[in-house]
Amino acid sequence: MFIFAIAASLIAQQPEAAPNVNGAQQPTSTEQKPRRRPELTFELQALDPTFWELFDKGAKLKVMGEGFGFTEGPVYESGGTLLLSDEEKNFIYRLHPDGSREELIALGDPDGNTFDNQHRLIVTASLLRAIIRLSPDMKSYEVLADKYDGQRLNSPNDVTMGPDGAIYFTDPTLDLAKGRSRRRRFRGCIGWMAKAR
Repeated sequence: MFIFAIAASLIAQQPEAAPNVNGAQQPTSTEQKPRRRPELTFELQALDPTFWELFDKGAKLKVMGEGFGFTEGPVYESGGTLLLSDEEKNFIYRLHPDGSREELIALGDPDGNTFDNQHRLIVTASLLRAIIRLSPDMKSYEVLADKYDGQRLNSPNDVTMGPDGAIYFTDPTLDLAKGRSRRRRFRGCIGWMAKAR
């Protein structure tokens, strides 16, 4: 087992300040100097030397795609594509290395994603208040779990598969619509054993 850390920092590109008539500094308008995307400096730092057996010391960050709302749950597929949720646009996308994308399925507020042992996509669907599994063509889904101890889930957010075959997920209340009944507050993760089908 290895331990590692990722160090990254944003260097904001702020407009230069211009003096006003009283000698105080005031920001230059964005019309005079357009805003630029912040530069991101990135460095991998290994806390265990075996980390470098898996990762290149010179690895760089790269923007794979743009024009999304709020993305979550990226899952890497062989071939270099990435599956991700956009909880503002309410889609799960497949993002290709060239930046092009496919809309796979429309879902209300999809969040975390992971693959099960048969490489089927498991999704936390906040609006459905459920853990769902997409069909192999990713055009439909089945609900795997929407209750815990007889009560509706709140708004499942993050998900992963454990080595024991169980699905572990978080269930906060942050995405729960006002007026919706809440399950009692739960701290930590819920582990749920999915039957292989």
